[in-house]
Amino acid sequence: MAHDDSRPRPVPARRGPRPERLDHQADDWLVGKAQEGSLDAYEALVRRHRDRIYRIALRMLGKPDEAEDVAQEVVIQLWTALAGFAGTSLFTTWLYRIVVNRCLGTIR
Repeated sequence: MAHDDSRPRPVPARRGPRPERLDHQADDWLVGKAQEGSLDAYEALVRRHRDRIYRIALRMLGKPDEAEDVAQEVVIQLWTALAGFAGTSLFTTWLYRIVVNRCLGTIR
């Protein structure tokens, strides 16, 4: 019997943590450093999540200029708000709520 090489071969199982888990671990580490006062860690968090903040605001507000204003406000608010982040949820979940709340305030 000839071997048919056209059949799909199973993909080997991936080993190690999934990439999104590594992202959450990086966020946790950066948040901890930012809470200790590291401006570099704060700036890294902002770089990692700035596009996400803007996209959420744009979806909610529908206007690029308003979304940009909200994104900037969130970035500024984030520095002081980090002190209140207890880590009981993912950083991205917490950040999402901050952006949504800021957008709702803008809509009102």
